[in-house]
Amino acid sequence: RLIGKAKEKNCPVTFLFLQPYGCNNIKPREAAYYKQFGDIWLPPDSILNKPENWSDHDHFNSSGANEIAKWMVGVLAETPAE
Repeated sequence: RLIGKAKEKNCPVTFLFLQPYGCNNIKPREAAYYKQFGDIWLPPDSILNKPENWSDHDHFNSSGANEIAKWMVGVLAETPAE
């Protein structure tokens, strides 16, 4: 339903895949399925491989959240408007 609503409003859909710490070689299992609806963003290893960005195996701490946010702003700035 969400994809349908986005299409009705001519709004592009993007999926952000956040791998757990130490598992940045894992790609989304259903990537082909999601790709038909929009782009899939994978954060760079430079953020994911820094132990100081993580509070535990599955969660960023403030430093990691800030780095992810800055990276996303950069990606958004480079994404052409549709």
